[in-house]
Amino acid sequence: MKIEGLIKYSLIEFEKRINMSASDYEYLLRRIYQCGRDASKGAEAGIYTRLEHAEIELDEPRTKKSQELRQRDRDIAFAEVRMHLRNGLRHGITKVKSRASKSDLNQLDAIKTELQSAHFYDRKRLDEIIDEADLIFEKLGLAMG
Repeated sequence: MKIEGLIKYSLIEFEKRINMSASDYEYLLRRIYQCGRDASKGAEAGIYTRLEHAEIELDEPRTKKSQELRQRDRDIAFAEVRMHLRNGLRHGITKVKSRASKSDLNQLDAIKTELQSAHFYDRKRLDEIIDEADLIFEKLGLAMG
């Protein structure tokens, strides 16, 4: 009975963690574009959730997909998230350029450059980038749409 409760609690915490990352991704893009949920701009948590599910499936031994296909699906989902973040950062930098400090602009440019690399597939760093960029844009007065 205790083990079942622990497993159920762990699954709930895992779901919260997944949803929080997807929400953070969506909120950042909504802040930058000052819009509601908008998949064409990437401001849609489901885009990030596809990446999370592709990563979970990557390590799933019982799937019928080959490891190569699972890796390809994960890379495509990651590239889509990375593209939307890069485009959003480009748009956001343009919006805050006149009121941002040199330090903030340098940090945003460094993040944008990091996202432009075709070899960037580090999920942990991606989550850090989302947090860093959101803090900067919030500090500069961009409110979520």
